[in-house]
Amino acid sequence: MKQWEVYEYSFPDPIGKHPVVVISNNRLCEKANAVNVLKCVTLRGDRRATDVEVVLNGADGLDHKSLVACDVIYLVKKSALNDKAFGSVSSVRRSAIRKVMMACLGA
Repeated sequence: MKQWEVYEYSFPDPIGKHPVVVISNNRLCEKANAVNVLKCVTLRGDRRATDVEVVLNGADGLDHKSLVACDVIYLVKKSALNDKAFGSVSSVRRSAIRKVMMACLGA
């Protein structure tokens, strides 16, 4: 498991299964039992990203356009993530996620 990889996680009901982006650094990904993630949701219809979201797509390992919410960080057990990553967030969108997260944190 590495930072920026995309996995699936089953959130408690009623949220259910969603892709998540691992944002913990690689040292923590290797040694810790839990990692920090951001939740993704499918981009539907003509909805646009809000100021706390970034659009991801097939270049990021997802089957369709999705929104990653950068304003809430979840701590999840690594064992609860699916066994294999869907892919990894592209470098362009990594920068966008960092920028939005910093704005959400007021930095």
